[in-house]
Amino acid sequence: MDKYCQRYGSHYVVKAGAAYRFGINKFDESDGLQGREFNAYSAFKKRNGDLMFGGAHGFNIFNPTAISITKSKPRLLFTDFQLFNKSVTVGDTISGNVVLKTHAKIVFVVVQH
Repeated sequence: MDKYCQRYGSHYVVKAGAAYRFGINKFDESDGLQGREFNAYSAFKKRNGDLMFGGAHGFNIFNPTAISITKSKPRLLFTDFQLFNKSVTVGDTISGNVVLKTHAKIVFVVVQH
């Protein structure tokens, strides 16, 4: 970090001219948290800087200055492709049409409702 950007574990402060920008990274069970719900008044800061939070499924202990954020995204590997609940491979036909002619780059758009 340079003198204009200071990281504090999972959040950061950026100075741009006279203005400041504050950012927060979100974490959930996939990052190792016990859950997304925490009990009221169940926080504790240890002398060494570790933070403890209790929830319905246990508790978490971590040091916010030791959190590292990974910007790289893992590669996606498809092990099966299905249409109408049936596996489809290169060259298969549905209603007389070839579904996948060759191994191709496929772009997916995910729409969440």
